Amino acid sequence: MMESFDLMMKIRCILFLLLVVCLVEVNCRRNFTIDYENNTFLKDGKPFRYISGSIHYNRLSQSHWKTRLLMMKSAGLNTITTYLPWNYHEPRPGVYDFTGNLDVFRFLDLANSLDLLVILRVGPYTCAGWDFGGLAGWLMSTDNITVRTNDPVYMTAVYSWLDYILPKIHPVLYENGGAVISLQIENEYGSFGICDHLYLKNLRDRFRLHLGPTVVLFTTDGSADVLVECSKIEGVYATVDFGLTDFPEKAFAPQRKVEPKGPLVCSEFYVEGDIDYWGRNFSMLNYREAAEGLDIILAYGANINLYMMAGGTNFAYYNGGQYTGSYLNPVITSYDHDSPITEGGKITPKYLAIRKVIQKYTSKTLPPVPPSVPVYAYGQVKLTQGPNIFESLKILSPNPVKSQYPVNMEKVGQYYGFILYRHTSTSSIYNGTLQVPYIRDRAHIFINKELICIIHGGETKCHVTVFKEGQDMDILVENQGRLYGGMQMIFSQKGLIRNVTLDGKIVRDWTIFPLNLDLFNPGTLFYKTKDSGHIPGFYFGNFQIPSKLEEPQDTYIDVQPFRKGQLFINGINIGRYWPWKGPQVTLYVPKSVLKPYPGNNIVVLFELDHSPCDYNDCAVKFVDQPKLNKTVLSTPWTRDVVFADYA
Repeated sequence: MMESFDLMMKIRCILFLLLVVCLVEVNCRRNFTIDYENNTFLKDGKPFRYISGSIHYNRLSQSHWKTRLLMMKSAGLNTITTYLPWNYHEPRPGVYDFTGNLDVFRFLDLANSLDLLVILRVGPYTCAGWDFGGLAGWLMSTDNITVRTNDPVYMTAVYSWLDYILPKIHPVLYENGGAVISLQIENEYGSFGICDHLYLKNLRDRFRLHLGPTVVLFTTDGSADVLVECSKIEGVYATVDFGLTDFPEKAFAPQRKVEPKGPLVCSEFYVEGDIDYWGRNFSMLNYREAAEGLDIILAYGANINLYMMAGGTNFAYYNGGQYTGSYLNPVITSYDHDSPITEGGKITPKYLAIRKVIQKYTSKTLPPVPPSVPVYAYGQVKLTQGPNIFESLKILSPNPVKSQYPVNMEKVGQYYGFILYRHTSTSSIYNGTLQVPYIRDRAHIFINKELICIIHGGETKCHVTVFKEGQDMDILVENQGRLYGGMQMIFSQKGLIRNVTLDGKIVRDWTIFPLNLDLFNPGTLFYKTKDSGHIPGFYFGNFQIPSKLEEPQDTYIDVQPFRKGQLFINGINIGRYWPWKGPQVTLYVPKSVLKPYPGNNIVVLFELDHSPCDYNDCAVKFVDQPKLNKTVLSTPWTRDVVFADYA
């Protein structure tokens, strides 16, 4: 009996050892590499081509991550691509946040559970129309820093970030059981204008230090020799990005020049409109052209990432901008981008057309097309005038800063949003000229709390009729978003950048109020005051979702007739509105922001330019359709065409 028991234990031990060996061997086979001789990627030793789509977790509510990923999988994608913006996760030096919607590792695990591979674009510069291209805004609190170069001040901050984030990425690499097959260093560096190869090599070495020698690292640049060559360094695979083309060989030629062998890769193939700016037409790309262009690239045998596959939102203050001369063009709050999957999760004809093309290049039967995300029109919400900005200063800025001269907002620890500069006159001025050079980006100027002018861009002068001794001059400055690309990024300080002069004399002695709109408490902010009703100021209201709804549903808010400002719902910063400028009229509101019945949903507008409440028109409206093309005069097609061809 004892011998039988011993034999059984030996057999179990042998079987256990065999299982361990088997698991080890399987793990050893789990890898993702480049086969240069056969011009392909290898996944677990077998040739592999990825068909990927871009989705930005940071532009979506966590409650919709799975929905969007399933939509992408149902389109035939085997991979997704996402950025990891530095400023989203390190809002202040040494302060990191990966909770809630910022939990990128939950997003990566979710993709892995759905059998989707991930291409992770770490940067530290990422672009994407995002504020400062993903770089930390607090970098601008340091004088004479040159971002995206081997500048020692910049690199100290970069190393600190990479030393924190890369060890956390290591466990989610594909070779370690995760979903991440490759990581991008920097982004379109050739377009920056400074080819600092030592900078790129130092980034590469830091990635290798934390992630090991085998993970695939890559760069991407526009399809031009000079751009790709600027980014090319040893040990990092060079790829390209481009839009529709009938000549793929020409489009990939710059990559082939620096990578004679290896897989062809288009890291951004543009199937959407361009980045949208306030005051310009909403950009679109015909769905038939997008599908035909994709077909050409897939037939050529290339790996591809569709940019964007799923739209999103620049919540809060995270939109970027670009300059036209001295005028900043801010990116709109919506990052819908005319994507195959809209900002609100709607399946479009473009999605169906792309899916039909991808089906030609896979032997697998694609999953059924999921339904679009439901949307609900909650109707009109009446608003009440709250306090103006001056009556709110003690709450929004309890610790103002004294300074002889104005300083940029980053110097006082304000990296986004609004800041107010106050000077109290020691003498009287009549019919004077106020000059405010290098203002970034848009300013309301008040004398004795009365608005005298709004200046932005190249405008610098403001006429002052009367400025009496003892009166206050207030300059409220809005940071409308930092540059997301180009060499001018190195000059991304916000607020008042130079001295202010009045009749040619430098104005000294300022009180600076960093305004923290994100943290106000409706219970204390909204109080009756005899001087309310002036703009800029707060307006608020509340509503309940219908009791028939088991849970809140997504919606869109039309803030007209309000003109420009910042929207908050239940204390969450939804983003900027500017319907008077267009093209975006409505703002997308995800269901996760709303409280289920019978909860009270509080709507707050910080309105800058116009008070419709003075004309008994004090309401906003929740609708079930987005309005993103107010300024479009005409278009030869519409997104809402018949689905029959692709059903």
